[in-house]
Amino acid sequence: MKKIFVLLLICSAALTAQTPTPQQKVFPPTAEQRAQIDAKLADLTARLNSLAGKNTDPHALVDVQIYQKAAQYILRFPEEFFGAAYASETIAALDAGIARAKELEAGKSTWTTARGNVVRGYVSKVDGSVQPYGLTIPASYDGVKPMRLDVWLHGTAEQMNEVRFIAQQSVPHANVNAPDATDYIQMEPLGRMNHSYRYSGETDVFEAIASVQQRYKIDPNRILIRGHSMGGQAFHLGLQHPGFFAALEASAGYVETHEYARARLPKEGLPPYQETTLHIYDSQDYALNAFDIPTVGYGGENDAQLRASVRVREALEKEGFHFTQETPYRWTTKDLPAVLFLMGPKTGHAWHPDSKAESEAFLRKALETAGTPQNHLRCVTYTTRWDKCDWLTFEALEQTYERADADAVKSADGKQYTVKTKNVARIKFDAPAASFVIDGQTIKAGANPVFEKAGGTWAVATGRPAGLRKTHALQGPIDDAFFEGFLAVRGTGQPWNASAQKYADKRFDAHKADFAKWMRGDVRVKDDKDVSASDIANYNLILFGDPGSNSLIAKVIGKLPVQWTRSEITVGSQKFPAAGHALALIYPNPLNPQKYVVINSGHTYNAHRVLAGSESMFFPRIGDYAVVGTDLAAMAGLTPVGDVKISGFFDEQWKLK
Repeated sequence: MKKIFVLLLICSAALTAQTPTPQQKVFPPTAEQRAQIDAKLADLTARLNSLAGKNTDPHALVDVQIYQKAAQYILRFPEEFFGAAYASETIAALDAGIARAKELEAGKSTWTTARGNVVRGYVSKVDGSVQPYGLTIPASYDGVKPMRLDVWLHGTAEQMNEVRFIAQQSVPHANVNAPDATDYIQMEPLGRMNHSYRYSGETDVFEAIASVQQRYKIDPNRILIRGHSMGGQAFHLGLQHPGFFAALEASAGYVETHEYARARLPKEGLPPYQETTLHIYDSQDYALNAFDIPTVGYGGENDAQLRASVRVREALEKEGFHFTQETPYRWTTKDLPAVLFLMGPKTGHAWHPDSKAESEAFLRKALETAGTPQNHLRCVTYTTRWDKCDWLTFEALEQTYERADADAVKSADGKQYTVKTKNVARIKFDAPAASFVIDGQTIKAGANPVFEKAGGTWAVATGRPAGLRKTHALQGPIDDAFFEGFLAVRGTGQPWNASAQKYADKRFDAHKADFAKWMRGDVRVKDDKDVSASDIANYNLILFGDPGSNSLIAKVIGKLPVQWTRSEITVGSQKFPAAGHALALIYPNPLNPQKYVVINSGHTYNAHRVLAGSESMFFPRIGDYAVVGTDLAAMAGLTPVGDVKISGFFDEQWKLK
């Protein structure tokens, strides 16, 4: 055991470096290595093309494509040959891909039934890219009995790319959970690299889980989320999805922005539209949801990131829960079903072996009742992006980014549900026909009812909300559009204003380049004249240009709460000359209100942490809309959005406040 944790200490140091060298030394392949890489990549590509033409099982094909992509991307970004081993690892990846391709040609796929360390992949709905994940399959897995799945989130790894990830996941490596565990599968997602599992990085986690569930017999009631350092974002994933995960274990990391990133934040403070959005990912704000999910928080005594678990514990104490410090390194409570906080004695940025053993025992005990219906829920959210809490769903809030609460109890016979709410406008129950007491009002309803509040009175809702409403995946802000599949649309017409078009072109080019480099996928792109009805039905549309250059902007602009004419942009009572300004915005697409339309923006934060400072800085830089200056020189050093003149949020009906 000691050897394992010594290795963990070494790995932790390697995976958590926060400041990359400005002039990172590159170790390009030798001429001989490059020739091998080119030849093997050509061979693998030819085999994949042939296999695709033979209607090969796409789930098996993607397990080969991950090796092709790994080589393609490191060649595309040659600065990612971070060390001398990367060239040989690229060759090894190609060899592995060719070996799998040959198996498929022979009608085999032995890796699909292999035990031990296996690398597999899936195609992401976000951008159609191939994404890898690593598995550790125990010898005891028989494919018949459903098995527990532990999702392990890696820490920051500045020199991570697909080649290195595949190399690490292909062989035994430091398993920081339970090195000798034989009764669960461990899955390690790439998470789109170093994004604290936010936005498409979060989608990656759930898409990888879905892929594992398709391929292996997984017990849906025993899926755990765990991680260390940046992987401590298990706090945000667990606390914001308490009905999905059976338990969470978070080590180190961070759970809020102001304290952790204070040296990187402006001394004058954040503008209100940025400050507001911190409620999206500051997971200390969701601490109350530990009532609904077994939780372990951990930090080393000598680790500055101990503050993450301390802040969550303090947030729970503010909720009224009392903790007992049983030892200098252990906090327990009888007020919550299953919550434990641990500190590793005289330990830095790593797990202490005794703490790890105690955490594992605690989680195993909690899992004994996994799947047992909870009769009492205490739930909190600030946005309908995080709307699900076991058998209760926040379908709409009275005010997004303000705290919404529900304290819900169901009777033992399931015939009565009693709930107290705050800042909730619409709520759903996964429940049989029963009597529902909502904020003191009794209503009888059929199975799986939805209730809506109007004028302070609750009633059974019929159908979807009337008109536009901020609901799950349709609540903004702009960055929210990149959780799901999206299509970037460039205009082909005559722009109204040259400077606005130059601005839009710059944002379009940056969106494509940043997404490829830092999100590890290529943006889907079409010209406005080529966008189909199927595209409108299936994707969030990201439109670049102005109403003159982009025909789709012209189609929707008259149905938005802001105006954009040849002469001016109007937001409420504020007017801006069209010459020198452009609009950035997110809104339910008037051509398909079940999807977003975004104008002139990719992600609003810097993707590259050399510029942004830390993945803790990956929060929105504008709200639902903004008017920006189009002087490209003035954009230097600013956020990707540029020179923001005004920004804000639409109300709960997507109208200007």
